Amino acid sequence: AEIAGAALLYWGFIRHGMPVAESFYCAVFHSVSAFCNAGFSPFPDGLNGFSLSVIVPATVMMLIILGGIGFPVFANCWESFRNKKRISHYSKLVIYLTFWLIAVGTLMLLISDWDSGLAGLPRWARFSNALFTSVTTRTAGFDTVQPSSFSGLGKVLMIVLMIIGASPASTGGGIKTTTLGVLAIAAWNEMLGRDENNFWHRKIANSSVRRALTMAFMYVITFFIGAVVLSLIEDFSFETLLFEAVSAMGTVGLS
Repeated sequence: AEIAGAALLYWGFIRHGMPVAESFYCAVFHSVSAFCNAGFSPFPDGLNGFSLSVIVPATVMMLIILGGIGFPVFANCWESFRNKKRISHYSKLVIYLTFWLIAVGTLMLLISDWDSGLAGLPRWARFSNALFTSVTTRTAGFDTVQPSSFSGLGKVLMIVLMIIGASPASTGGGIKTTTLGVLAIAAWNEMLGRDENNFWHRKIANSSVRRALTMAFMYVITFFIGAVVLSLIEDFSFETLLFEAVSAMGTVGLS
């Protein structure tokens, strides 16, 4: 995955006018950093210089998603392809949630920051940068638009996406997509008055729901305490410090 990503990034950097040697180095660096959801970039302004590009941000997004979707899903999809079998319910849930988190995150960021954080960009670039932000906030940490330029609502949306994070057994952090999925399924079944938690004709054990609830509760309490401690020793707004605490807890690195 990283080799394929590096090849595409090399092409993108060459088209951007970078020298061959620098393009090769930056392609390998960014490919590994993106797939591992590290978010490090040797460029002083990160990927802000590529906000009007297509190849580099698209490749980085692809690598972030592949790294954050989890190795069990990789293995299951490969086995299903080889043996011509259906993928597991677990893989379906992860892929389903990943898709909708990216889609809804992009739509909400477009609504909140069309005339704010994304202002000044061409229409097509507003869509592409909203998509990139929706993907990268779920633990990758790259940015093509400075987080500080986003509106208050945009920052809240980014905080929510950072809390959710990537999927289990992946290169990303957060409470994980499956934790969100289990809690959402439990809430839906509770509203329908069902005694059991069913999803796609499969039963989810109550012990799984309790573990998901405990994980989410402890996660939220931990970063909230961190934000409170920061507010006692740092002279910034609580919103800014909450963003920093969530970003650190989810190993995102956005600031």
